[in-house]
Amino acid sequence: MTARMNPAAVTASPGLFRLSGWRRARITGQPLDDCSLIVPTLRRHEDILALLTHLTKEPEPPGELVIVDGAGDGQLGLVLDRWAMDVSLPFDLVYVEGPRGLTLQRNVGIDVSHGQFVFFLDDDALPLEGYFRAIRTAFLTSPSIGGVCGSLVLPPSARLPYRWRLRFALRIVPRIRPFAYHPSGTSVPPILAPQAGTRPVDIMPGCAFALRREVFLQHRFSAFFTGYSYGEDVEMSLRVGKTWRLLCCGEALVIHRQAPTNRLHGFRKGRMEMLNRHFIWKRHVPHPGRINQFRFWADAALVVALDLLSARFAHSAGMIVAAGRCVFNEPTFEEGPAALEYELV
Repeated sequence: MTARMNPAAVTASPGLFRLSGWRRARITGQPLDDCSLIVPTLRRHEDILALLTHLTKEPEPPGELVIVDGAGDGQLGLVLDRWAMDVSLPFDLVYVEGPRGLTLQRNVGIDVSHGQFVFFLDDDALPLEGYFRAIRTAFLTSPSIGGVCGSLVLPPSARLPYRWRLRFALRIVPRIRPFAYHPSGTSVPPILAPQAGTRPVDIMPGCAFALRREVFLQHRFSAFFTGYSYGEDVEMSLRVGKTWRLLCCGEALVIHRQAPTNRLHGFRKGRMEMLNRHFIWKRHVPHPGRINQFRFWADAALVVALDLLSARFAHSAGMIVAAGRCVFNEPTFEEGPAALEYELV
């Protein structure tokens, strides 16, 4: 049964919030019972239904799927409730009406899920067959592995964007491998075809990765990042990677369609990108050196210049305003304790 969702969380005890939602037990299938999948979403009903339908065809899906809805109106819960009545669920389906914001919704999913291996997918990502099994197998090779990300499937016509080609040509950005993080505050997008096996990485893409449950005894997704967010996956990866090994699994393939809805544009996007990138850089590279400081600011200046040339004036204005704050009043944030915050009513 679906309960009416109340978007305002009710405090159950100091620091613990009760959230409305429901849980449906699986009917059939042989899922990976020690795996949970968390999918934050905001008014993308068609994307969520496409993902759910896709997962029902997966031979070995995760044992638990948690949808954390940030809309606050309960409409998605009604849609999912009707959908679930016509499907033989191969996994436990959980719907939670949580607070809005990607990092907050992920933290909600962590608290209400139960799996030993906690997967995160964007609502517009589609994992290919064997994705969950491949990542679970990578975890089992060593208890020191705290995170494993999937490999993004690139279309045959994929090319490195012009802005990145120019960055490399001017040597503002060093030629590092994808998913590595450079002291200049740079991480290169996935530009190579997936490689077989596993390889170490510094950062995991937020659209498709998993963390071991024990990681959350020390770490939560940072509340510094609000709303749609930008770079929260980079920051979390760098923080976790200081005490755990992070891998990319070549056999865990995923398609990321990048739905255009509910994404920031213009001034707010430019401001957010500049502030978040600077925050991550200063937090994890406190002593970058003069060359890397020059590279960081030269790259920001290049983006602003290219924005102006392409008439993206609002985006460039947002970056300029944020850069001023970073220089004269840089953003800082203290993480709270990694404690349980939410529970499902």
